Amino acid sequence: MCCGASYAGVNHLTDSRSEKAQTPRAVTCKAKPGRTLEALENGSLIRKAKAAATDNHGIITVPSGTPATYQKSCDGYFMFLGSWLEPYKAGAIQATIYEDGNEVYIYDILNKAPFGSYVKGYKLGDQIEIPLPQTLAYEEVPGELPLEITLNVLKLGEFIDEDGELAYSYFPAESFTSIRYIQDENGSWVLELPGEPATGDDPREYSLGIVDQAYGDWLGYCDFSQTYTLFKDTAVSIPANCTTEIYNCVSGDSGYEVEVAIDGNDMYIKGLCNYGTLRNLAIKGSIEGDKVVFPQKQFLGIFEFDDDVYYIYTMCGYRNPDYQEWNAFSPEYLLTDADYVFDYDAEAHSLTRTDPDLYLLFNSGTETLNYVDAFSDLKILQNASYSGTPANPYALWWTPFLWDYYGYTSFDFELPMTSTTGDLLDISCLYYSVYIDGEIMTFVPDDEEYVYSGLEGPTTLVPYSVNNNWDIYLSTATYHQIGIYQRYIKTAGVQMTYIYDGVTTYSDLVTLDIETGKVTEESGVSKVTNDSKVVSTEYYTITGQKVTTPSDGVYIVRNVHEDGTTTVNKTVVRH
Repeated sequence: MCCGASYAGVNHLTDSRSEKAQTPRAVTCKAKPGRTLEALENGSLIRKAKAAATDNHGIITVPSGTPATYQKSCDGYFMFLGSWLEPYKAGAIQATIYEDGNEVYIYDILNKAPFGSYVKGYKLGDQIEIPLPQTLAYEEVPGELPLEITLNVLKLGEFIDEDGELAYSYFPAESFTSIRYIQDENGSWVLELPGEPATGDDPREYSLGIVDQAYGDWLGYCDFSQTYTLFKDTAVSIPANCTTEIYNCVSGDSGYEVEVAIDGNDMYIKGLCNYGTLRNLAIKGSIEGDKVVFPQKQFLGIFEFDDDVYYIYTMCGYRNPDYQEWNAFSPEYLLTDADYVFDYDAEAHSLTRTDPDLYLLFNSGTETLNYVDAFSDLKILQNASYSGTPANPYALWWTPFLWDYYGYTSFDFELPMTSTTGDLLDISCLYYSVYIDGEIMTFVPDDEEYVYSGLEGPTTLVPYSVNNNWDIYLSTATYHQIGIYQRYIKTAGVQMTYIYDGVTTYSDLVTLDIETGKVTEESGVSKVTNDSKVVSTEYYTITGQKVTTPSDGVYIVRNVHEDGTTTVNKTVVRH
């Protein structure tokens, strides 16, 4: 479903670099309109140029010499939909430098413009000099001059925009034939540019960016600071002789299984960040009596995202009371030197956070906030029971304007993975039902007017994890979105059903009044009832496949009643 929120953990990498929105500036900043700006904005030009680059127009062959891996931190600007976005802090992005004699090659020198090519420079004592301009990508354009994307020093200047207004953009600073990196006292290479640093709402006077060589237009990507630090850290890993055990991990209202290993006084937790390759990362703590202390700035491993490779570390922070979601200069968390500490019950095999206000962050780098995921209210238990009553749905939201675009309206809600007592539930046994104007909704996968793909049989109980990325959409761990093929309604409600170990429990039915925005809750009783006589029964597997003669197992049962209505329930068949 195109309007859904993205996975929160991943988006935080971009949120901290301000891709969500821009803050108003003291000056009107634009890229000067050119032939390639629109393509650059949606990323297609970068992909095309990267694919079209050749050895004759941009260095794409891996240079000879000795590779060295660096952490790269930078600040800069990039264009999105014709507007400048605020500086991003891209901390700990992988960069590879090859050295052969005094020759130095830097891969993808601009963080947000990955062409897959190198620039060549020369190491002169404690300096690296990069001659300019250098071609990063080249493409023949029929009927036009070739598109040659070059690296240049840029200077802020004025121009008159299409509305006749004075605006500012970057232009090639032709007087600069090279840039330099100076080695600092820590051995890091720091980009040296003229001009004063950016302050307040004013952009940096000089930057390093890309230009359409034929027309001299800035292409909307630049860095005004860069630092390369030689990377030497070793990722945390669980010793080979350690046995891992499965624990339940609950963070807020979501949860999942993690692996825990104990080696003497060392404790390892693997899979705390439950997304993609991050599941393979482990953190290490020390058991100190009834506490387990997980130090900050542990290097956990790498995470590839959005053409970048991030070095992931543990960090800790408190929520910023002045945080403003759309303000790039308002960090969501304030970093602290405190370590993350659990209260530890060795007999019960449980860990609960000591400081309820402290967040454990999986952060890119160790200097600035650029986090992948944040964990609060952590509770980690072994052999915990999955029984319980599901907590209530919350954050109900109705989006009517999607009708004009997609032919449906959107009903959004959050579904906890936890019970009313805060324990993790087995989401394979968790379902939800939707009520429109008080009537339970039957999801029909083969209806002529619309199709809820992912469900092969009609049902009023939607499995928690079903996601067809369209009209049944599961984005974050708990965020759900349903497309409703009905434009005008008065109320929309959702209720969770949990069928575990032969016991069925229900959350409250939580209902949103579309007009007033008022939310009401009805006690957790089943709404799926019908006193009319059953005239036919159909059985479906949990995956939605219809079966004629069910064997032992769990099935969805669809009953057709004498009055023409249907009810759908879950049952266990035993012969």
